[in-house]
Amino acid sequence: MTHPQPVIVAPVVHINGSGKEGLGEGYRKAWEALDKAHKAVCETAPHMRDYYVLQDGAETFRKAQDHHLVRLAALEALKADYEALWSAVFDQ
Repeated sequence: MTHPQPVIVAPVVHINGSGKEGLGEGYRKAWEALDKAHKAVCETAPHMRDYYVLQDGAETFRKAQDHHLVRLAALEALKADYEALWSAVFDQ
């Protein structure tokens, strides 16, 4: 699954602002938390053994897989946003 490049509005580092270190550290921490969440969600992938007993088990399993992939994609998109923000701050 491909994801579009994030569109971000990066803050400007300047003397009266929050500061490069503070901004960057916040974005880094957010990225790390999202990465941890992504890993946890990966570990909750649906397994056929939990669906085969249903009359339409194969189809329900495929739907569960699709929903799982959508959740992972959402986390990946958020991670990309925070990585872009982090980079934008440190590239100034």
